[in-house]
Amino acid sequence: MLVSPDFLLQNYKTNNRKTSFDIIAICASDSDQALGYKILGEQKFKDKLRIYSDPPGPKIGNGGALLHCLNQLRLEFGIKKLSKLRILFIPAGGMSQRSPWLSALGKLFAVMPTVSAGCLDMLDIVTALSEPFAQFAANAGVGCCFLACSDALLPYEFDSISLISNSTCSRRLAESDIVALAHPTVDLSLATGHGVYCVDVDQGELSNQEDYRCSSNSFTVLDCSRVLQKPTIAEMRSASGLIDSTDGSILIDSNFWLNGHFIEALLAWRDANEFSMAGVELDAYGDLLRGLGRDAHLDDYVNEIRNLTRPPSPSTAARLAQLRTSLFELLKGRQLKLCRIERSALVHIGSTKEYLNTLFQPIELARCFSTAAAPDSGPILVTNSRINIANGLEISSNGTGSALEFCEISARSCRIGSGCLLSHCRCREPEAELVIPDGWVLQTVPLLAGAGQVTWAWHSDDNPKQRSLTEAKFLGRPLVEFCHRHGLPMDEAEWSGSGSLWTARLFPCDRTWTAAVGGHGQGDQSLLTTLKLLRWSGESWRLVDWLAEKPEERRLMSMADIVMEKDTKALIEFRMTF
Repeated sequence: MLVSPDFLLQNYKTNNRKTSFDIIAICASDSDQALGYKILGEQKFKDKLRIYSDPPGPKIGNGGALLHCLNQLRLEFGIKKLSKLRILFIPAGGMSQRSPWLSALGKLFAVMPTVSAGCLDMLDIVTALSEPFAQFAANAGVGCCFLACSDALLPYEFDSISLISNSTCSRRLAESDIVALAHPTVDLSLATGHGVYCVDVDQGELSNQEDYRCSSNSFTVLDCSRVLQKPTIAEMRSASGLIDSTDGSILIDSNFWLNGHFIEALLAWRDANEFSMAGVELDAYGDLLRGLGRDAHLDDYVNEIRNLTRPPSPSTAARLAQLRTSLFELLKGRQLKLCRIERSALVHIGSTKEYLNTLFQPIELARCFSTAAAPDSGPILVTNSRINIANGLEISSNGTGSALEFCEISARSCRIGSGCLLSHCRCREPEAELVIPDGWVLQTVPLLAGAGQVTWAWHSDDNPKQRSLTEAKFLGRPLVEFCHRHGLPMDEAEWSGSGSLWTARLFPCDRTWTAAVGGHGQGDQSLLTTLKLLRWSGESWRLVDWLAEKPEERRLMSMADIVMEKDTKALIEFRMTF
């Protein structure tokens, strides 16, 4: 049976989200994000759902989150039963700074239109596309933990029956400590942001033999000799067994699974190193997979810190090196098998531009997640929204299309530029005339404890991680120029002295802007005020003057403030009205 994204999604929806996984485990960055994921998933998966928050303190990375999740499951089930369970593990924490419309709730709340199953969130999509591998584990009678990406689509086509029934493939995969999905691509620049797999040249020749390749010719099982993590193009060209001489393709990483026996060994290692792990960021790809393969070299990465979210202190860096050394010893001699899926791709939606490009300019395999699901949408995709514009919605036809999700807009007119994304925005002012400039991303977020609402705005080219405020751009223009225009000294644009655009207080909030769902109210003013204050037009107010009008009720907030003070339940309740 040839499975495709369309088939898997339709089958998943038709069967009322039935899955062969025993446990759906999600890791969140904190208890508030965990609450949102619980609300999102509890009706779908009921007793199968497990949500785990990262421990308080410094980031532990997706590798640390994996170990934390497995340890919590061991406490619940015991190691023997745990090693027999089929677990879907989705690391979905983090602030989503490159996709800020997901910062308030989390990556799994991203919604994609689908041709065969309507609009689905990423939790549904990830679960549906992982199903063939859960079925393989069930048929093989092995336990596994399948690690899936929360901000990437994995469209593929292959013969799932061969995966289960071909004895050679089944045996090779079932006996392997770790199996990774590998995707051929000729785009070397794409691979610089991924893990890349090396295989022996003679293995590629063997794979053409019928007893080695699965009968459908849709995927191949290979031994991995070495894993490179985010290599340069020069490193890729010089690495042995990396580039296929027949077509110039390379194999990039995505999801992978651990078998039950290896889970036991990994948890034993975790117990022996528990105190050393405190406050250390571990990467499931960079620290776990890179230690596998006959040609793996510890020296390649033992002291590497370039991919960490923040530079570690000298003592933390030393402990990280010790952990990598110890983990390398655990991995020595263990097998990493690759399941090379011939027709497959890895489509990131981890930034606003990536998300919009997938919707409006998808690659062939990802068309089922695009506006092909809504062929009459034209340059704008409106999902789960109520729109009533007296003079019609005016959309720019230049450049990338724009998207609206979970919005309620009633106005006289609304003109939306290209490459825009509006999320959870509300305006019910019949005389309002809305203008959204090109590339703007907006979202309205309710706040806790009656603190009102705030609508933030970014440009899709802005870099929230920019630490030099004098070099940062905000809404496509220099931040210095913006602060000067609005009477804001640069030091007042900082929060807690961290000096990043993410912590710059730039967004107007008034505590009288209520988040009531029904009827007209002051909550509608949030979007209108943000647009009027932040647009670079000559008639815009100055933020400093706006604050001075009602100093006891008004303030400026940063994205960091908004994420900390958001009302998760209220935001989800608003989504549920659509």
